[in-house]
Amino acid sequence: MTTNRELTERAGRAAGIVGRWAQIHQPYGGHWIEGLDTGARMYWSPLDDDGDAFRLAVKLNISTHQRFAMVQADFPRIEGICVTKTICEGVMNDYNKATRRVIVRAAAEMAQEMDL
Repeated sequence: MTTNRELTERAGRAAGIVGRWAQIHQPYGGHWIEGLDTGARMYWSPLDDDGDAFRLAVKLNISTHQRFAMVQADFPRIEGICVTKTICEGVMNDYNKATRRVIVRAAAEMAQEMDL
């Protein structure tokens, strides 16, 4: 099982995002914020942030489609030929969360194929 941290770090490598994993506890919200600390004002966290996930999808040419109770991501394979690969993520109650997750999973898969 791949953790959110591993997915985020691998997806960052595919997109050329450099940073170290960081977590902070937000006392007024009572929850943890985690992601890659790139030196920017906010952590890079495409699993939680729509904007980060959208920019990741655009940069890596990942397209998404909603299919009933799942979200599908199509992305280019890194083999020197024009072939795409598909990953699906089930939707429980939140299409946005499933879409962000399938984008990050696709980017992480691309990093793995590039040996990053």
